[in-house]
Amino acid sequence: MRKISVLLTLPFLFLIALPAAAQSFDKQGVSFTVPDGWKITEEEDLNGKGYYLSCEKQGEDASGIVTITWINDTVSTSNMVNQYINGIRQNFAEKNAKRMLFGTPEPAKVSNFNGVSADFSFSLMDIQHRGQIGSFHASGKTFTILMQEATEDIGGNKPGFAAIMSSFSCE
Repeated sequence: MRKISVLLTLPFLFLIALPAAAQSFDKQGVSFTVPDGWKITEEEDLNGKGYYLSCEKQGEDASGIVTITWINDTVSTSNMVNQYINGIRQNFAEKNAKRMLFGTPEPAKVSNFNGVSADFSFSLMDIQHRGQIGSFHASGKTFTILMQEATEDIGGNKPGFAAIMSSFSCE
């Protein structure tokens, strides 16, 4: 009897250990692929004024995170990036982050759109992190996309970041 219960349990344990399969996000005319091993961890409709979501790499040593926010209006992309920078500064200062460095928003391609972008880096619990915040206008909306990772996970996060950004579209 014991062997039967172990045999019945093993397939379920195997399924739990499998990484998340690729899926699609499609809301309010915004779509992209959530790659294998990544999962949408937060979503919030901003009372019809926009939308926020967070997509994170799953598993051990997974530090990749992408947040996508859009506002149903055209506002200054540089101001959006600076607001994100100020939020990161405050959030990570409260967590005792060290060596926080932030670039100045400069013209850049964000996904396939012309916008502005700024790089940032910090150390948290002696682990170096880096990221990029980009903002652009499309379809009457202002988008801001943040990508962040521990530098030790760069190779593992690269395919996921590329899949999200290359599949991103808005109507």
